[in-house]
Amino acid sequence: MRRLPVVLTAATAAAIAVSLAGCSSSGAGRLEAALRDDAATAARAAGFISQEQGLTDPADATNAYARRIASPLARTGVWAQSDSGWIPGNPDWTESLRLVAIEPFADAEWDEPVGALTLASRLHIVSEGREDDYCVRVEFDRWGVSGDPEGVACPDPLTTLTAPADTRPIIPDGAEELAIAALTDAGDATASEIAERLTAALGPLTGGVALAQVQVVRDGDRIGLAMSDVRGCLLVRADDEGVERLSVPAVLLQPGELGCRADTALLPDESFRPPH
Repeated sequence: MRRLPVVLTAATAAAIAVSLAGCSSSGAGRLEAALRDDAATAARAAGFISQEQGLTDPADATNAYARRIASPLARTGVWAQSDSGWIPGNPDWTESLRLVAIEPFADAEWDEPVGALTLASRLHIVSEGREDDYCVRVEFDRWGVSGDPEGVACPDPLTTLTAPADTRPIIPDGAEELAIAALTDAGDATASEIAERLTAALGPLTGGVALAQVQVVRDGDRIGLAMSDVRGCLLVRADDEGVERLSVPAVLLQPGELGCRADTALLPDESFRPPH
């Protein structure tokens, strides 16, 4: 059967446009729903901290999420919509979400939410000639965002926060080269003297960041050196064949395995074969 073409009159098109506009929420409701979606996306992008060292305390874990979410928040916000053909646009828009509260759950157990972040945006409701603030609260456990973001009352006063700096010890840039030089020029120095020399060469660090501990063991002319932080492990060995940085599968450097320790560097190479 042949289908007849559908012809829209101006009145019909206008009616459809009004209907479509009514189906999508307008004003603050549309903006708030979009911001909750943005908050969920940013929270997922913040990832999870369950495999990181030094974040066993709920406050440390929540602060880590506050640092991680900063970059995703820059990509949030609702744009005004331009007219498209016979479908009317929407002049209402919002600013990007920003961090306004960090709420650790002090007594949280390992498998419970560790804390929450509150995010805020300024709503520009041009269609109604007004502006307003809107806040969204997101909870996190150690495996990432927990549950759906919820609209909440904004803190008073409403102040943008900067997440606390990560002060966990780090292996600074250039540590490998300095560690190799320290073992190359070790001479008759004891293990503790080598560790002290390298520590002095690497530090002090700025911004309240601590230097990862330098561990050294010595067995005659064989010297093992290790440094570890949340990003990885530095293992260096010196023996009669020279000085080298060791490449060890990450799984073998975990607690309960070989570990990132100075005496690990003195193990025979066959000890570093990845498990099957």
